[in-house]
Amino acid sequence: MSAIVLTTCERCGDVEVCSCDITVMPSIAAVENVYSFDCPSCAEWIVREADPRRVALLLRVGAHVGRIECSHDTPQPMNAEIEEFDDALRRWIAEDRDSVNGR
Repeated sequence: MSAIVLTTCERCGDVEVCSCDITVMPSIAAVENVYSFDCPSCAEWIVREADPRRVALLLRVGAHVGRIECSHDTPQPMNAEIEEFDDALRRWIAEDRDSVNGR
């Protein structure tokens, strides 16, 4: 499943990006989540902050899950923690979809 996502490039302004070209990077060690994409207009690599709702919406429409690269001073999340977050998010999306569909 993919969708066109309206987002913003600092250089070009509003741009439309296919959700399959967006990578969501949930952060377990840090407080913020981000998503990234290559701007279709200027080809710059863009990284933007994402609140939990935006993360859920992007994943729902087909964005990929990536990993935030941390410096050696910042504890890196373990793969198991990322998988746990991903599983929890998918369960939340499924429950939300079921409640919308009246199940």
